[in-house]
Amino acid sequence: MCGIGGIVYKPGAQALPQDVLDRMAAALRHRGPDGVHFARLAQADLIHTRLSIIDLAGGDQPLTAGTGTLIANGEIYNDPQLRAQIGPEHFKTGSDCESPYAYGSVRVHTILPT
Repeated sequence: MCGIGGIVYKPGAQALPQDVLDRMAAALRHRGPDGVHFARLAQADLIHTRLSIIDLAGGDQPLTAGTGTLIANGEIYNDPQLRAQIGPEHFKTGSDCESPYAYGSVRVHTILPT
C-alpha cells in the first residue's frame, strides 16, 4: 500500500518548510518505495509515497484538476463501473484511485479547494 501524509493549516498559519515535509515523506517511504510527490496547497500540504501496482506510468499522486486535489491509498474495486457511469472524458490516467476523484468532481464539483 502507498503512504499518505500531510497537514492542514489554520487560516493565516505559516506552512512547514520543505525539509520537514521531506522528513515526513522519508518516514512513509517503506509504504511506497516507487515515488514521492507533494502538493503544496493554500491551507494544506499533502504527501504521497507510491507503491505502483495499477497505471505504473501515469498513476502518480496527488491528483489535481480544476479546484481539487486528492491523495488515496487503496484499491478501488468498482473502478470500471465508476468509469463507465461518468465517461472516459473525465479521466486523465488509468489509475483506479482517480475514479473517486473524477466521480466526486462530476457529482459534487469539489473535494478539497486548492
